[in-house]
Amino acid sequence: MLERALILSDSGRLAGDDFARILSVGAEGKGVAPQAAGAVVPYAQAEAAFEKRTLEGALAAANGQIAEAARMLRISRATFYKKLAKFGLAASDSSPV
Repeated sequence: MLERALILSDSGRLAGDDFARILSVGAEGKGVAPQAAGAVVPYAQAEAAFEKRTLEGALAAANGQIAEAARMLRISRATFYKKLAKFGLAASDSSPV
């Protein structure tokens, strides 16, 4: 949770607002895919959902800047682009190469 809050933070320091944003996003996400009591999501499906949310969060935190989002996640830009394609997410990088 701390790592996600820092990724979505506007600065390098965490404040109460950062956690409020994370908690409200988490609360909204829980209502999106209701599951039957005792239902188990396959690991691959859960992992893919987590990866997609992480990419979207990094892109939002970096204001759509691919290079910055990749840096935040500590992965290469090439890897970031591959993951964007994997999930069909739009890549609109306006940062210099």
